[in-house]
Amino acid sequence: MHLITTALGGVAAMLLAGAPLAGAQDTIKIGLIMTLSGQFADAGIQMENGVKTYMKEHGDTVGGKKIEIIRKDSGGMAPDVTKRLAQELIVRDKVDILAGFVLTPNALAAGDVSAEAKKFMVVMNAATSIVTAKSPYMVRSSVTLPQVAETFGTWAATKGKIKKSYTMVTDYGPGHDFEAGFQRAFKEAGGEIVGSLRTPVNNVDFSAYARRVKDTANAAFKAARNTSKERFEELGFTRQKGEEQLRNLLQGLKDTARASADAALDAARKD
Repeated sequence: MHLITTALGGVAAMLLAGAPLAGAQDTIKIGLIMTLSGQFADAGIQMENGVKTYMKEHGDTVGGKKIEIIRKDSGGMAPDVTKRLAQELIVRDKVDILAGFVLTPNALAAGDVSAEAKKFMVVMNAATSIVTAKSPYMVRSSVTLPQVAETFGTWAATKGKIKKSYTMVTDYGPGHDFEAGFQRAFKEAGGEIVGSLRTPVNNVDFSAYARRVKDTANAAFKAARNTSKERFEELGFTRQKGEEQLRNLLQGLKDTARASADAALDAARKD
């Protein structure tokens, strides 16, 4: 919700400053291209609801201009579709601003249209670091993935006390950004990356990948256990000797407790 406020607030600031995008129009048209169907629909629906909520709370007028939202659904990761929708919004619907964009490939495709048409564009989600380089008329109201990933990597190795990590990301721009940022920060903070893999973008079943991670973890545990056993034997420690030392320790504690109790009783009798 705060990000939506930032995005729409930025547009409002431009209008109040007399930016030329509106001209003498009484209505500002915003083409909102979201992913409202398919496997990535949740994010698009949440963002659209954020826009609706903001406008319900603050109204549909900014700087004396009425805001009109024209919504389009990209249907998923579809840069060709997104580019066509952006062109239609500009040419046919005469929008003043392009906004939305859940996924990086879609944002990149619309960026070309924004640059060519010289239309202001607000990216509300797509977080790959290179996105805003696509158009000089583009701003982003969300984050870049390295911001999140590097912070998380540092926290995991320090505050989280995690020493080893296995990374699994989606095999496209955002996943690559996150993988690189997390691994770099995690290793710089003293952590160790024991493995990594990338999954297809449209994959919805991660069971096979989870088994690979589990197998790697089991192999690492077994190696550590075997290494520890060999090291203990080198130092002369055996299971038998360990059990004997444990029995001696328990007997010592028992003898100490008995001696303390006897001393307390003797003191009580003297009193």
